[in-house]
Amino acid sequence: SARGRPVAELDDCVLDECTATCATCAGTICTDAGQGCVDPNTHSHANVTGDWVCVCAPPAVGNATAAAAACTLPPTPAPPTDRPSTAAPPTPAPPTDVPQTFAPLTPIPVRQPKPTFMPKTFAPATFAPLPPATATPAP
Repeated sequence: SARGRPVAELDDCVLDECTATCATCAGTICTDAGQGCVDPNTHSHANVTGDWVCVCAPPAVGNATAAAAACTLPPTPAPPTDRPSTAAPPTPAPPTDVPQTFAPLTPIPVRQPKPTFMPKTFAPATFAPLPPATATPAP
């Protein structure tokens, strides 16, 4: 049964074949199979019926148009083992890029610091004696 709300003019009716009761509707086909139902075209102006889709409940995968889906479970990964692997490690693939060639390295001259020359002997230092201290009376 289509439903809609006309207000002073004709309104688009919505026909959701997943919930409606009609000759082309899903009825309880999807729910009886434990699946969900989706109707991609619910507007009456689309004039499409029989396009409802049963969708499998996760973790199962699959869907079918106008029928219950054939659901399948995805493969489960192998459980980890406690034993170390005895298989040889994979051989790395040879490089696929073109080898690059480079010019030989050219040594760069390094500037050595100029040596500083110090005289081998030093003259002894002499200091003049300081004049004797004199007391100056305070004013």
